[in-house]
Amino acid sequence: MNLKLFLLLILITIKSFSQEKKFSIDANYQIPADDNFIGRSYTGLIDVGLKYRFFDPKDINIGISMNAGILKNTKDKISPFDVTAYTLQPRLFFELDIESIKKFHPAIGIGYSFLTFKAKGINTSEEANGFNINFGMAYDISKKIYAQVQYDFIKTNAADDVPDINYNTKINIIKLGLGLRL
Repeated sequence: MNLKLFLLLILITIKSFSQEKKFSIDANYQIPADDNFIGRSYTGLIDVGLKYRFFDPKDINIGISMNAGILKNTKDKISPFDVTAYTLQPRLFFELDIESIKKFHPAIGIGYSFLTFKAKGINTSEEANGFNINFGMAYDISKKIYAQVQYDFIKTNAADDVPDINYNTKINIIKLGLGLRL
């Protein structure tokens, strides 16, 4: 794992000196929304994203991204335990880069989300995985720095002992953050 992280760091460093801005990294604050088990029981701590644009014809960038985040439960009536949710979201994204709206970059991403729930003091974890669609808008503050807002919709599969209803399978998260093009 450390070797992979080291190689990724070297790749990012090498790319940061190139003229084309193919890599970007961002940090976001997550806001769980809607009436579901995440929206009612969790608050966002942080979400970190890495994007790589591998194809950029005239008005659109196509790339891959990876977001990792942490949500903390609020210990309410629904979840009396101290639970932390870890998210991992790989996806393919399409970002507009149109000359007439040069500072704005709307984007859409399609991928899969992996959620792992770990309870403090209990040696167990639960998982929920599913399809993810992401809508976002970035605004260029400078050539390298941007602000962004994103919306993630995640449709998970219900576990065997959990009812397959919207409350248990549909997750909505809004992300507000800043990013840096490398």
